[in-house]
Amino acid sequence: MSKYPISLASSIGIRPSVSPEMRLATDWQRLWRSIASTERTWRTLALVPGGPGVAAETYLQIAAALAETGTRYLRTPVHVANAMDLEPTQVTQFWEELNQYMGSSTKMIVAVSALSANASSLPLAKGADGALLCLLLGEISNPDARETLAQVGAPHFLGSAVFRLPVRVPKAAKARKV
Repeated sequence: MSKYPISLASSIGIRPSVSPEMRLATDWQRLWRSIASTERTWRTLALVPGGPGVAAETYLQIAAALAETGTRYLRTPVHVANAMDLEPTQVTQFWEELNQYMGSSTKMIVAVSALSANASSLPLAKGADGALLCLLLGEISNPDARETLAQVGAPHFLGSAVFRLPVRVPKAAKARKV
């Protein structure tokens, strides 16, 4: 067991259990295909909030729903790592443990906090193979999103997605306490 507060979705109680009719919801499928079909190959994808002020649970639900969609699409597990509360001194160890856990074929979605909320978020976002800029309609300002894009670097992003609150996620991807 790690001495660092690194938690994979299964260990923090996020267990996607999507109902059959919601499993491959068109919007989630489109989002998955858009990030999976980029020219850049990735194994780790950082979900980067466009700014501060949205609950961590919201981003974990997005990560879980995206992982569930990816698992259905790829027919192999796509996992979620919650890196929202890591300290900057834990980033290197996080990547070492994550790479060890992943093996050679697993894809991992890494949920990070807003860059202004946690100093570890920038090196985590840059350390992933790619990033997805997550924007919540009416909750994140354009200047915050532009600043996030500039800090991480536009070429590192595979794309962006705009969500409305409450985020509509497949039922099974909602966090459940175990």
